[in-house]
Amino acid sequence: MALLDIGLFFGRFHPLFVHLPIGFLLLAILFSLLSCFRKFRALRIAVPISLLIGSVSAAFASITGYVLSFSGDYDAGVMDNHMWAGIFTTILSFLAYFICIKRIPGSFLRHKKALPGALIIIFIFISITGHLGGTLTHGAGYLSTAVLFDDQKEKEKIADLNEVYVFDGIVHPILIEKCGSCHNASKKKGKLSVESYQALAEGGRNGVVFKPGSPFESELLKRVLLNPKHKKYMPADGHTPLTAAETAIIKWWIEKGAAVDDVKFLAANPPEEIKRYAASWFNIDLDEVAENNEATNIQAPPVLKNVLQRFKDTGFVIKYLNYNPDLLDVTLPGQNKENVSGKLKALLVVKHNILWLNVAGTHLSDDDIDIINQFKNLERLRLDNNPITDKGIAKLRGLTGLQALNIYGTSVTKNCLPSLRKIPGLRTAYVWKTQIMKKDILPLDPTLKIIGAN
Repeated sequence: MALLDIGLFFGRFHPLFVHLPIGFLLLAILFSLLSCFRKFRALRIAVPISLLIGSVSAAFASITGYVLSFSGDYDAGVMDNHMWAGIFTTILSFLAYFICIKRIPGSFLRHKKALPGALIIIFIFISITGHLGGTLTHGAGYLSTAVLFDDQKEKEKIADLNEVYVFDGIVHPILIEKCGSCHNASKKKGKLSVESYQALAEGGRNGVVFKPGSPFESELLKRVLLNPKHKKYMPADGHTPLTAAETAIIKWWIEKGAAVDDVKFLAANPPEEIKRYAASWFNIDLDEVAENNEATNIQAPPVLKNVLQRFKDTGFVIKYLNYNPDLLDVTLPGQNKENVSGKLKALLVVKHNILWLNVAGTHLSDDDIDIINQFKNLERLRLDNNPITDKGIAKLRGLTGLQALNIYGTSVTKNCLPSLRKIPGLRTAYVWKTQIMKKDILPLDPTLKIIGAN
């Protein structure tokens, strides 16, 4: 283990060594080009030494880069291409040096055009290797012409916060801006990527990075709140830290369940400080936010506190999403074969008030879906880790307001996809660990986002 640590320490000198060959090899190319003119002919003597230093430093860069690759923090495909392009550049550089000093056999390589040809190929491979290195370090698209025409990708102007989805519109941009340079698809430091909700949910080398409902037990928030001098503080390596407002957003998102990328911002009932941050993010006057945060159109009767307390006393987890009308987020108790049908039937007394319902891991059956179908105001439903089949999914078409459905770890197949499409308001379905494949979802309406297909 100590030997591996020493090797990785040595490998981290790669960014230092890698710039030396680039500089000296480009200098050799420049000197060779200028020496074609009589005024700069004296520069020809500097070409061999520039090639030699460039070749030796390229060899050191290749070795340190190879050792650094053992950290496992990089995309294997891009890394392999970068490595072989670097090795080939090194070999070409030594070849060009020996051509330059005329210490190489073969009439072809002694031809006066051999050196210029080798230098041109070296320049091409320096460009390719550098591009792949930039992709590894900063992510795909970092070195692209899109930057010239995007004008810093101004945020899309919106009329009000009802148009913004929590994760896609607010949380994800923060993570990309502050964490994306080290945690992307090409460079997964700590085996973690923040490029999508799915990638973030998969976690990193140390497991999951957020625990829904438990922000202070979530590694994502804990690392941000550490002393900046702590070795585990994030963002690391001198990158710009999260502001207090951004940290508050992350905390609130995890506290609300960390799966609200499919829920509109104001429907999640954010506190005032979170509204203010979102308003400033989109350059919206807070007065406009207040006007657009009027009572929902959902018709629901008031809920008696003693009724909710009775549910809580028997293990239900109930949170308010809105107080006028009373809209609820309900999680069923128990992770074993308890009477899930009885619990759902008991909830029918507040069926119009339940907007979010979580019945994950309760051994729910297809027949129990008939009861859930009576919760007509449902917008988010978690059926994950239950023996649900395509037959059960077909029954959900009556939930016209359903926007997000989690069927992770169920027995559904691609045959349920037409049923999902028939749910009018459905925007997102989470299908990890099911028999649904990526190729199966292509015919679906693009307005329905399927996340987690194999």
